[in-house]
Amino acid sequence: IFRNIMVLLTGSAVCDTVLVLGVVAVAVYLYYAYKFTYWKKKGVPNPEPLPLVGNFLMPLLTKRSPGQILWDIYNSASNAPCVGFYIFGRPAILIKDPNLVRNVLVKDFNIFPDRHSSASEHDTLGSQNLFTLNGAPWKYLRVKLSPLLHLDA
Repeated sequence: IFRNIMVLLTGSAVCDTVLVLGVVAVAVYLYYAYKFTYWKKKGVPNPEPLPLVGNFLMPLLTKRSPGQILWDIYNSASNAPCVGFYIFGRPAILIKDPNLVRNVLVKDFNIFPDRHSSASEHDTLGSQNLFTLNGAPWKYLRVKLSPLLHLDA
């Protein structure tokens, strides 16, 4: 039955298979090309992403660590207060300006209660980190640490 269906377009199962795979590949490429315009539409500088993987090809290939990639992204827009990037198909932002960091962590905390990353509950250090906590534990720790962010340096 599958063979009879696949010869509907060109009369050849091989040509139909190649045609269908080509259309799927083009559709996936166009989907990610559109998805990777998020930061450009917002006017936020960002390094050029690669289809499917965004800016995280090297960690995927274990050529560089995510920390090294984030350092490169941080330095890619030296004068910008923030830099956008993509973790696979998902947009993420790296805030560089201390005043913006203060706004996100103190003033606008109710808008940004959860993070993209999280730590295992078995990780005693990571599970108590302000940047990996979510929900009620995050709010409790934020209340304890927010007086530190009010210091004028």
